Amino acid sequence: MFVQNSFSTKMTIAAFSLFMIFLAGCAAGPSTSMQNGQLWRGKVSGDASGVIEVNVYKNPEQEGVYTVSGFIKADVVAGSAGPSKADLSINGKLIDGVLKGRLSGIVSAVSITTTAAGEVVGNMSATKGAGTYQARASEFGMRYRGKWVIECVQ
Repeated sequence: MFVQNSFSTKMTIAAFSLFMIFLAGCAAGPSTSMQNGQLWRGKVSGDASGVIEVNVYKNPEQEGVYTVSGFIKADVVAGSAGPSKADLSINGKLIDGVLKGRLSGIVSAVSITTTAAGEVVGNMSATKGAGTYQARASEFGMRYRGKWVIECVQ
């Protein structure tokens, strides 16, 4: 009986410890260790409606500087090209809570697919972030603008 209780107690302590580490990951903010990155998810609105997902990685060589990479996948709700979908990559830097990144990818409408480029800018705290995006689809000549909100999930 003692061995079973000891094993059960150890398992409970281990599970509680893992849970606390998970909770501390986002709440501690970008200044904690992020060798594997922190996952952030949210929504985009405006001329496109969809999801944004990024990973934030600590730059070991520069204090307060983080690399951000991810994507926006959205239905484009503005423009004359008809129903369109955007699939854009995000690559940027988070410096002292300010995010600046480049967007690149494709926008597809009916039977036309074209490249798109733009930028994301905004602010990120320990657990949340918000900002704006803008992109231009080269073939369509359309500009897409809107807002994004994001939360740390890992």
